[in-house]
Amino acid sequence: MVDEELAKESFEELYGVKPRYRFYVEYGRLKEYNAQIIKYYSNIKFKMSRRWMNVSPMIKKGLFESLFIRLFRRSKYLKPKKTMSLELYNSFIKNLDLSSKVKKLDPKLLESFRRVNDVYFNNSLDCPNLRFGREAYYKLASYNFHNDTVTVSSIFKNAPEELLDLLMYHELLHKKLKFSGTISKRFHTKKFRDLERQFKDYNNAEKRLNIYVRRMFKNRKL
Repeated sequence: MVDEELAKESFEELYGVKPRYRFYVEYGRLKEYNAQIIKYYSNIKFKMSRRWMNVSPMIKKGLFESLFIRLFRRSKYLKPKKTMSLELYNSFIKNLDLSSKVKKLDPKLLESFRRVNDVYFNNSLDCPNLRFGREAYYKLASYNFHNDTVTVSSIFKNAPEELLDLLMYHELLHKKLKFSGTISKRFHTKKFRDLERQFKDYNNAEKRLNIYVRRMFKNRKL
């Protein structure tokens, strides 16, 4: 099936109405299983990693639907509904880490992973890709489901182990728990927050983390 027709079918399945848009699908150099949606006037364009080319149409429909939900999340008229395609897509994303190959392992982050995996996960987690990212003061760390990668702000390259481990623990919880919900994904659920607070001396560690970030921000090179 032509991808543009699949996108049209996905819109109708998700919202129960015929779309007033023309769809275009372009495969390019996006990494891993990333994808973007862009709306201009009455056109909607999907930019997708080449990895999506050979994925099952049902899962690809779920990808389109997930992107539609993101694009029209503030719409008063388009209300998405749960679909089998979304369920399959979410399951696909949740299991991508099982097939991802570890390519990037920063030595300092690897040490942190081993400490956290041992103390809090009983060494049950497979090691994800581990890298330092750009110098960031607000989004301190992240976990990417598409390529099984933990990225930590470079301001923590010389941080105390405790702070690095706190960030690592938070991101590894995302790897372990994935997300809940079909239409609106929920990452920081009550279960997540309860487990997060099990980090040793959590409240004081959070305070020390905030103090460290403020100090680094104040001393940054302008």
